[in-house]
Amino acid sequence: MGFVGDLLYSQLFVTPPIPTQNLTNQVVIITGANRGLGLEAAKHCVRLGAEKVILAVRDTAKGEIAKSCIDATFPERKHVTDVWAVDMCSPRSIQAFADRLQTLERLDAIILNAGMTVTAWVEVEDMEITLMTNVIGPCLLMLLTLPKLRETAVHQAVTPRISIVVSESHFVARFVEQESNRIMDALNTKSLADMDDRYATTKLIQVFFARELAHRIDGSEKPNVIVNYVTPGACRTDIHRDLGWSKKASMGILKLVIGRTAEVGSRTLLGGILAGEESHGQYMADCKVARPSSLVESRAGTQLQCRLWHEIMEKLAAICPEIQKLL
Repeated sequence: MGFVGDLLYSQLFVTPPIPTQNLTNQVVIITGANRGLGLEAAKHCVRLGAEKVILAVRDTAKGEIAKSCIDATFPERKHVTDVWAVDMCSPRSIQAFADRLQTLERLDAIILNAGMTVTAWVEVEDMEITLMTNVIGPCLLMLLTLPKLRETAVHQAVTPRISIVVSESHFVARFVEQESNRIMDALNTKSLADMDDRYATTKLIQVFFARELAHRIDGSEKPNVIVNYVTPGACRTDIHRDLGWSKKASMGILKLVIGRTAEVGSRTLLGGILAGEESHGQYMADCKVARPSSLVESRAGTQLQCRLWHEIMEKLAAICPEIQKLL
């Protein structure tokens, strides 16, 4: 049917199933869990019997409000949720969060849900904010969680999971920066920026990084960790809150017409961490393994994936010199 047809069919005629698989004894981390998809996913994890659900949030006050909401929904399970601070714009905050993971007896799954979309150029830590929040931050956190996930695999005889929330918008990313000699540097150059395409491009980069991470995990002799990447579809959340009023209005109308509720969309996030080995290195839509964009699966895409991996790893090594050893 093509991208538009597939999207409309999914949005209008497919309802992701309510997750039912048990999470008893498991510890799950969800970034961006104070609102929208992350909050609803946390509720599902609590309902499914998780031992601990960590709400990883930038603003802990808002995280505590989210925790209160979950506690009110499941009063018999008030002990389950914890609020931990992590700012995906701050490598130092991410490293501190990863250090805190060592206090956990186990870590079974992490859902990397935090993200943003803006059209104005803003810099944090000498990097454009969307690039930092959607790419560098999540990629750093994925790698820093690997030791605890692998430790859990050994001691608990389970297969831990990393699931990153991407977007069907990766199908339509123009990504003109891929023609540059240094892709990440081009993305971080204001005069070259196509900010209208930035969100879709960062989601495409997430897809490439997750695929390459899965490939490298397969090639290691260390305990296995499942890595997949999921799209929740178009959902009625505030992801577009930082856009200009006209774009915010047009996206609002679109979501009103075809958008899923945050709760329905969050079922796909659970689909990611409840999926098995068949999902490793795979794109998931509507809680099922699906095919990503044609670029991703092409020979040119494979070459682009390798380039992006090396460039991102170079950026991460400048933040955390021992990052390569974690693989």
